[in-house]
Amino acid sequence: MIHKTIFNIVSRKIAIAILLCSPLFTAPTMAKDPKAVVVEAYTMQKAEISQYQYAQGTIKSVRREYLVFQNSGRVAFIKTSENGETLQEGDYVKGPSNTVKKGELLAELDHRKSSQQIKSARAQLDSARIKLRQAKKAFARGKELKQRSVIGAQQYEQYEADYQQSLVGVRQAEADLDRLEVGLDDSQLRAPFDGQIAFINIREGDYITPQQFDTTNQDSAARTAPIVLIDPKNFQVEVNLPLYTGRYVKKGQPAYIIDQETLAKLQVIGEKNYQSLSDEFVPAQVLSVSPAVNPKDRSIRARIRSTEVTKPLLNGDFVTVWIAVAQKQNALVLPMNALINQGNKHFTFVIDANNEVHKREVKLGILGTEGVEIVSGLKVGDRVVTRGKARMSDGLKVKVAKTEQLSESNQG
Repeated sequence: MIHKTIFNIVSRKIAIAILLCSPLFTAPTMAKDPKAVVVEAYTMQKAEISQYQYAQGTIKSVRREYLVFQNSGRVAFIKTSENGETLQEGDYVKGPSNTVKKGELLAELDHRKSSQQIKSARAQLDSARIKLRQAKKAFARGKELKQRSVIGAQQYEQYEADYQQSLVGVRQAEADLDRLEVGLDDSQLRAPFDGQIAFINIREGDYITPQQFDTTNQDSAARTAPIVLIDPKNFQVEVNLPLYTGRYVKKGQPAYIIDQETLAKLQVIGEKNYQSLSDEFVPAQVLSVSPAVNPKDRSIRARIRSTEVTKPLLNGDFVTVWIAVAQKQNALVLPMNALINQGNKHFTFVIDANNEVHKREVKLGILGTEGVEIVSGLKVGDRVVTRGKARMSDGLKVKVAKTEQLSESNQG
């Protein structure tokens, strides 16, 4: 009986040994360091960084002209295109050039009476010029006869008086013609520069007076001017900056103009991926910054002007402006999600060669979309914790599951 019990015990031990050695059974593996906390890290490196201030405002063409008739009358002509279509908003027109003295004729009032007067004035000028040539020739002949003592002084003076009177007659006829032609110009609208029609508020047959043009504000002017012409190549945005950010904006700083469509895309993909939309940002520059504070809202006014229009912009559109108030080409950049703020101090957890973390104070520089510049406290190659910071403490053992790149860890 005893031998049978011993046999059963030995048999069970052998069976267990066989099972443990079997490839179908694997004993649970213990972690080398069961206390290690899994984190994600980032290796410090240098990169370009820019700090932006944001503002919003209405974009306006730098050069725009409200074309207004100086005379009253009925609209008799509006420019048509080569295919016979009447001038439309959005059409491009040509202004004066080195070879063309006047810009394209865009519209004209009925000037049949003026045209007849001009025709008569030109005929009078031609007649006056003929009389002048005759008087000049007679005066030259009289001067020769006087030198030969053929005629006396009184007759010579008459020749001279006739010449001077003819000269005055020509000048008077020229002045009369100029006056009439200027009046004709007042009945015409011509393109003062190469541009695009923004608004056209007239039709053929309309009766127009200069008094109809309302200059109360820009909206009224745009609605009442017969034609509004803009330059689509140069735009300007006027923004009001809060006092605490306006202090950092200076004349000449680079900027970007972002329209509503691009801003919507940016909000979808996230600001950290803004570079994928960089082709849709219109390059600009700070043109001026007011040295005075608006007492009403404690703001500072700045004007930003486009330097290159890389995509169509709409005059009057509401846009966002990014102003680069600080830039550095070779900065030590820390991702925002590796930063810990405690009061007025800033820290990060650094992973040493033994995979232990140590809390380290850092001093910040430029705050950008790609992270923040580190002025002191870190160096190139340092590994910092980006995810798992909440469980960190000095000397804690960690296991790095992933090392992030700057573009992935950015929380700017």
